[in-house]
Amino acid sequence: VSCGGCVFGQVLAGVANRVANMEAALADCMFPSGQAGRQFGAALPIALPADRPAGKYRVVLGVYNPGANARLPLTGAPALPDAVDGPQALLLTTITLP
Repeated sequence: VSCGGCVFGQVLAGVANRVANMEAALADCMFPSGQAGRQFGAALPIALPADRPAGKYRVVLGVYNPGANARLPLTGAPALPDAVDGPQALLLTTITLP
């Protein structure tokens, strides 16, 4: 994905075990002229592999600058511990899949 800023979503099994992921340019999945403090909503589908085992999974989200190869800091919520998915990732939810 080529973008000035990108959003990523990941499904993790255990610690640092990425099962599925997606990424999109911020302009593709959100309003093109964002303003600080505004809320928005966008569908960000993540396809899970058919052969994934049953169990608990974490769904995480973050934003990064691909030009600097760096994630942007979270300011409104606590980040997950770096060991779970690297720096500056937000835990959205934990799910249990059959």
